[in-house]
Amino acid sequence: MQTKKILPVLACALISSPALALDISFFNYEGNDFFTQDWLDTLEQAARVYEDYIKDDLNVRVNLGSASLGYPAEGGATISYDTSFRHDWEGEITFDDTTNWYFGTSESFSGYDVFTVALHELGHVLGIGLVDTWEKWVDESYFTGANAMNAYGGPVPLYYSDHNGLYDHWVNGTMSALPVTGTLQLSIFNPSISGGERRYLTELDLAGLKDIGWDVSVVPEPETLYMLLAGLGIVGLVARRHRRAA
Repeated sequence: MQTKKILPVLACALISSPALALDISFFNYEGNDFFTQDWLDTLEQAARVYEDYIKDDLNVRVNLGSASLGYPAEGGATISYDTSFRHDWEGEITFDDTTNWYFGTSESFSGYDVFTVALHELGHVLGIGLVDTWEKWVDESYFTGANAMNAYGGPVPLYYSDHNGLYDHWVNGTMSALPVTGTLQLSIFNPSISGGERRYLTELDLAGLKDIGWDVSVVPEPETLYMLLAGLGIVGLVARRHRRAA
């Protein structure tokens, strides 16, 4: 999955108000027909995962673009922020317009999963691999943030992106456990995502977000928890067990 710094940000302090929590909004600034309702619904679903895990008060604007890229997506941001993450935040994600995209909820499918790719790219918009609070934990080709090392069991090997000269992903093939269930899965911040593959945020991914400064909850809100359990088939299994016990 390719990323690059692409969008300057106009930042302004949030007006003092009751807690708003993280709020991610999408804008089709090209005004084309590529981003159908299926696209917007799935992007919102991915955004809600971050909104459920991250407890900071922040408005995030994500500008959407489409182009013939030759690979599923690219995204990232040039970000203006302070260390308390209390400034408005803006980024851009561009999706390849020739890819066979998948919008459904089945765990068995062909094509590239919009939800998984969006989850990956939104992590870059929120700073994974791009902000200086990520870079300060990069020691040669390893990430040394305390939370990530605790989740991984030591310094986390990083992938070097030739096109932007940054160590901006976990190394390809990095596995981590899913929150709550403990199921092992490829991290969402591996540099590549294959067709027919559905992923979720892992403990390592969340630890990386925490190391760069986000206030991350270990346990997701009910909506994301249900989606995670349903994706692993656990909700249906529990239901069947309840029916047998009735």
